Amino acid sequence: MTREGEFKSIGISAGVEAVGSGIGFILRTPATWPWAAVPGMIMLVLLAGLCGLGIWGSAEFSASIFGHDRHTWGSIGYWLVTVLLAILSVLIAVIFALVLTEPLSAFALDKIVHAYEYKEIGHSPRSPPMLVMIWISIRAIGFGLLIGGLALAILLVVNFFFPPAAIITVPLKFMVCSWMLAWSLIDYPMVQRRLGIRERARWIARHFWAFTAFGMAWAAIAVVPGVVLVLLPMGVAGATDLVLRDDPRESQIRADRGGGQ
Repeated sequence: MTREGEFKSIGISAGVEAVGSGIGFILRTPATWPWAAVPGMIMLVLLAGLCGLGIWGSAEFSASIFGHDRHTWGSIGYWLVTVLLAILSVLIAVIFALVLTEPLSAFALDKIVHAYEYKEIGHSPRSPPMLVMIWISIRAIGFGLLIGGLALAILLVVNFFFPPAAIITVPLKFMVCSWMLAWSLIDYPMVQRRLGIRERARWIARHFWAFTAFGMAWAAIAVVPGVVLVLLPMGVAGATDLVLRDDPRESQIRADRGGGQ
């Protein structure tokens, strides 16, 4: 039995339900649509710029290798290297665009967190000043990228030197990407509560399976073309739902109001 003021552990089902709750909230709440459009527009602009720069750089790099006066095999090599580099540059552009979009759309994502909390519990904690929010967010997301990127690099090295390990490393890569995504999405509910990296790590340890299920569900959804443009607002709303489930006082308020679990 949970005592008053004591935080409780939440499980896998809560992580999955939070994903659906975030999607449903954005779709059913027209007042949030202008705020939800902000990350998508920023993402489009960043993707266009970064992808364009990456593709141009890929072509220029290939030209520096094969030269401008190319014969048959030189042309084949030029286009092969250009296409491979362009694909890699687009993937890198998507990652950077997501990372940059989050702090740049901080004001809009903060509004979505407040709107979700008002709907569910009738009140919302006051957020820190915008510059403070952005600074906390950049630090936390940077930490997640550092740890997750290091883990992915290690798995890639293992794959390179021992290809049969792919049967283990591929699922592990998906798990790491899921955790990175979930870490990023819970950022704004955590920023609003002024929780730093240590507090977030303790929160994740307490709700590890809910956190993992939440990240894996979004990672699976994110592969659908175009979803990345609405992933942030829906994901942040879902993350807010997940954070609210952690506090028995807020869970009780939601139950009394007829929302949440």
